[in-house]
Amino acid sequence: MTLPSSYHEVFQRFDDAGGKWVATWNWAAFVFGIFWYFYRGLWAKAIIYYLVAALLATITGGVLGLVMWFSIGLVANYDLYLLHRKGTQLWDGGGVASDAVPGVTSPISTPSASNAAGRLAALENARRQGVISESEYNQKLTQLELDAEREKKLAALEDMRRTGVLSQMEYEAKKRDIMLDTREAAAQASTGIS
Repeated sequence: MTLPSSYHEVFQRFDDAGGKWVATWNWAAFVFGIFWYFYRGLWAKAIIYYLVAALLATITGGVLGLVMWFSIGLVANYDLYLLHRKGTQLWDGGGVASDAVPGVTSPISTPSASNAAGRLAALENARRQGVISESEYNQKLTQLELDAEREKKLAALEDMRRTGVLSQMEYEAKKRDIMLDTREAAAQASTGIS
């Protein structure tokens, strides 16, 4: 099923956060609840969320059931992202992005090589299962290659900072340059400009 372009814009927010959850809102998921999940192919989470909401509603007289309903509106986009970008019906342990809560920040951590290998395997799996098209696969593969290149540069930069070759200020400036170069390369790759 092809997704509307608005989802791709939301997915980019998760990509920019390193594949972690950031707060987004999905009105369709909020209004239609588990039916939206079934429609979008997230049947496993639809069943889990229904059971959790029913249990919470039963235990608390409906109060926490309503909280669960609102939570679905907050996590639906990320759940769909996990299905389309990582090929999983459930959770992948990506965590919460440091900028998920406004005003809370922390240094950018670079994914490990095993994480990159896991992302590549998930991408291959999504292509084999028909979750993504061949063109989406090629675009995502290009993005993974750009990510791997960025990770190598950031690791080398971190080594230079640790060994005292770069001051903290030089390190921060070069880190920003690498991140900007990566975003520009990703934008060019997505538009087909070389």
